[in-house]
Amino acid sequence: MAHATILKKDVGVHMKPDGWKVPLAVIGVIVGAAAFIRYQPHKSGDVAAWVQAVASVIAIWWSGYSARKLQFDSERQRRRTMASVLSEIADSVTNLTAYVQRKVPDRETLTRIATGEVRFEFGELGAMEKALRQIPLHELAAPEFVKPTLVLRSSLRQLRENLDFAFERHRQMEADEFDKLFEAIGKLSRVCSETARDIRGVVDSI
Repeated sequence: MAHATILKKDVGVHMKPDGWKVPLAVIGVIVGAAAFIRYQPHKSGDVAAWVQAVASVIAIWWSGYSARKLQFDSERQRRRTMASVLSEIADSVTNLTAYVQRKVPDRETLTRIATGEVRFEFGELGAMEKALRQIPLHELAAPEFVKPTLVLRSSLRQLRENLDFAFERHRQMEADEFDKLFEAIGKLSRVCSETARDIRGVVDSI
């Protein structure tokens, strides 16, 4: 049986975009001050050369800062996009499990579904399960997204297998077996709901 899994947020240290600005500015000031003290301009030509040197230092500093900021923003957007996609998928899985709970509330309804008296979109479970299997784990933006993806896969697979078994053998099932089935459906639905909530929390924190 699946257990509710709380998605751990990434505890790694992520430097903010402005985190590079302060140390680089300090370095620039130190270099500029050292150059001024060592090579104080005495003539107009010296002043022009000194100003040009300082401008070069500033240009180098700005180039490094801009490149780092662009890289940070690009990676942040990539991780946020992947988290948003997983969040949408998790919400869809949650809606699907909620649908199962509504449509299969008791033994009588399950029997009527199994005999074709009541319509049930069983194919939706297989389609969603297939979509989850097609997500390449090695291409996920960060490790914290792997675990919830596996949880959703496992939960949906167990739900489908439980329903498969019940629809096929509903006439032979005992009352306690039906109780266990409905308990399992409820637990799996909660697991998916909690996983979706945790993924949304990651999206908000990126």
